[in-house]
This record gives sequence, C-alpha cells and structure tokens, in this order.
Amino acid sequence: MEIRQIELFLLEMELKDGFRTSFGELKRRPVVLVRTIDSSGEEGWGEIVAGEGPWYSYETYETAVLVTSKYLAPLILRTHLDTACKAWEVMSKVRGHRMAKSGIEMALWDIQAKLAEKPLYRLIGGKRNTIVSGVSIGIKDNLRDLLAEVSTRLDEGYARIKIKIEPGRDIDRVEAL
Repeated sequence: MEIRQIELFLLEMELKDGFRTSFGELKRRPVVLVRTIDSSGEEGWGEIVAGEGPWYSYETYETAVLVTSKYLAPLILRTHLDTACKAWEVMSKVRGHRMAKSGIEMALWDIQAKLAEKPLYRLIGGKRNTIVSGVSIGIKDNLRDLLAEVSTRLDEGYARIKIKIEPGRDIDRVEAL
C-alpha cells in the first residue's frame, strides 16, 4: 500500500447533553478526521480522538493536527507499507502522540480492508460483526440523578457504563452502583 495523500478535517461536534468531568464541562467536542488515499485511489478514514485541552492527555486536537501534518504524514507518504501494522514502525521516529498515530492507522486499516474486500473485523481474524456498546456518564450533582441516568442507560440496552467522579462525588456513587 502506498499512500499518496493524507488530509485532516477539523469538525466541532455539539454534544446532545453537556458532559461534566472533574476537569470541567463539555458542550462541544472537537473531532479530527483523517482521510488517506492510496495509489489506486482507494480512500480510508480514521479519527484522532484527542480532546480540547491537556487535561486527560498531553495530546490535544491542536497538537495532533500539527504533529500529523508536519511530522507523521510526511513519514507515511514516503514509505511503501506492506500492511497497516507497519505504520507504527514508520511513525516510531516521532515519540508519543499515540492518538495522532492511531488516527492514521485507522485510515490505513480502512484502506487495507477495502482492498481485501473484507470487513475489517474479518481481516484481523474476528468472528463477531457486532460489539457490546458502552456509555460514559458525566458527573451528576447528586446520587439520585446519577442512579436515574444509570437506570435509563441500562434500559436502553447499554451493557457497560462508565461514570465520571471527582473528590466528594466518588465513593458513595461507586458503592451505590
């Protein structure tokens, strides 16, 4: 696979409901999409999941865009890749920035699966074509609201629930669940 073009698209996603963490409240989320095009014209898409500030990780969407554009994309564009797995080896010259690297890797896997005319899960040896979905619940002002939302999400069919906590809103919530 020889990648001829890498493009980044910066979008802003408005969240349906605000999402509160110990770092603050989110109402919008930046999204960086990666589009790669190989020498045959096949395109692949990936996503860089870095957030808006260095609260969770040192990577932000701004640093991911910079590092991808200036350092990672030129490495990938100059190299023939036997498989998408080889991208990490090529990108290892750049330290860290795993979210940026993962966005490129996702796009390369998308191309590789399309070229093989197989769904990605089959290409990598998977057996199931569905996955169990989870949901993340932001910090709630009181335990009653948290329990109500957890109950709603369970009724909606979510099998995995992650809750955000902060000092003073932690032990009682975990114990109650």
